[in-house]
Amino acid sequence: MVYFILTVISAVIFTVYAVVATRIGGVLPSLSDSYYLFEERSKGRGMVFYVTLLLVVFTCIFPMCEVAGGLGVLAGFALLLVGAAPKFKDRKTLERVLHYGGSATAAIVAVSILAKTGQLLVVPWFALLFLAIAIASKTLKRSWLFWAEMVAFYAFFAGLYIHFYPQ
Repeated sequence: MVYFILTVISAVIFTVYAVVATRIGGVLPSLSDSYYLFEERSKGRGMVFYVTLLLVVFTCIFPMCEVAGGLGVLAGFALLLVGAAPKFKDRKTLERVLHYGGSATAAIVAVSILAKTGQLLVVPWFALLFLAIAIASKTLKRSWLFWAEMVAFYAFFAGLYIHFYPQ
């Protein structure tokens, strides 16, 4: 039951952040662009991006480790890299490499964890849901990565949610 609650808390934290970022800046090209959105509004506020990912990882690390052991640790570490190196637009920097490397690793490991738990079928459902939203909002072309990130996060949360749903 504790893992179920932690998964729900993690999803709520992520959702609140995504909604706030979208309300302020519209549908961004990627969720990572929200770092720049907050940083432009007030120097230092870009850290909200990192703190959010930190909270998502800390509330979800125990459920991930329960389900996937070392893969859960790797997923959490990869997501922390994304938040700790938010300046992905800076060319030829280590921060850019860490950001993209963390993103790719987190996505691959999340899919692996879903496969391991037998929850991989949630991915197409969320893909269809977010594709419909993207088409209806006319943001698919400009924000395809944002929508792919939404699919990845919510499919992952749903997979954990289903796995830990109290019997």
